[in-house]
Amino acid sequence: METSRTTGSGGEHASSDVGSSAGADVTHTQRLCQTCVEVLDVDGAAVAVMGGAQAREVVFATDAVVQQLDELQFTLGEGPCVDAFRTREPVQVVDLDSDQAMERWPGFAREATLAGARSVFAFPLQVGRVRFGVLELYRRTARALSDEAMTSALLIAETLAHAVLVDLAGQDSISATPQNPEPLFGRREVHQATGMVAVQVGVPIPEALARLRAAAFASQRPILDVARDVVAGNIDFARTRP
Repeated sequence: METSRTTGSGGEHASSDVGSSAGADVTHTQRLCQTCVEVLDVDGAAVAVMGGAQAREVVFATDAVVQQLDELQFTLGEGPCVDAFRTREPVQVVDLDSDQAMERWPGFAREATLAGARSVFAFPLQVGRVRFGVLELYRRTARALSDEAMTSALLIAETLAHAVLVDLAGQDSISATPQNPEPLFGRREVHQATGMVAVQVGVPIPEALARLRAAAFASQRPILDVARDVVAGNIDFARTRP
């Protein structure tokens, strides 16, 4: 496959067209990337889609630094986004200047630090078992995502997976509903319940959120309702299997 890449103008909130979708309205993707910056207390966010090992394009980048981080990973073939896409798992790098990061991604870690990033967080974008992109976040200071921020990032990444497809298809179907008037990542009960499940079962935050979702699916109830039951003490994952 021929390598294809389109990047934005490099200014703040610079957006990028993707492949044959040049000129596409990426309003939903842009809004969610900017939400990442506001909600997760990060300095920048970007979304890239991939059409194979040699095809990768930026849909939207909030600033020039995160756009450069994506460019570095594409050029070097290494970095948190590459690993997140390959493993289907989130990758959190608290300090790019650490020995561990330098050993794992010698080229990327050095250049990314020079570009102004110290922490990088990458989340695969997928629908079902089909992965097609990555959400990338960065901070200028070395600081991990809190458990609450990690839960929010996972929920935003899930919403983004659908938003990107909607944007690239030129459709407008991402909207609030009477049952869900605001995004789940804005619901404190989901964050609280995820943290409680993590403590109850002794698992990381991503797995705790997955268990909360599984419980909602198995009981055919909205995840928000199940989360509220967990917070209220009506459901304890350590004692029962919801």
